[in-house]
Amino acid sequence: MLYCDRYTCYFCNLQSEPSKTCRSLVEIHHLVERCNGGTNDPSNLVACCSNCHSRIHNQIITIDKWYNVGFAMKLKWNYKGKEYFGKNTLPL
Repeated sequence: MLYCDRYTCYFCNLQSEPSKTCRSLVEIHHLVERCNGGTNDPSNLVACCSNCHSRIHNQIITIDKWYNVGFAMKLKWNYKGKEYFGKNTLPL
């Protein structure tokens, strides 16, 4: 998943290089949490940096809907009252 997304955050475009010695700054978020029946299927996953991942879990970034378009996924999401569709560049 991270390789396919080029280790790039969907929300702020932060990119990190994979490393064998340390954890990547870009993580995986489950759109439907596993405890709520979500799977590890790529259609349920989005790459995000640790900052944006925290913003999601603290409900600063909210994901309204997601659409699978061919091999790509587009999210409809909000950040501080502004609505976005697709990938964007947020301030870190």
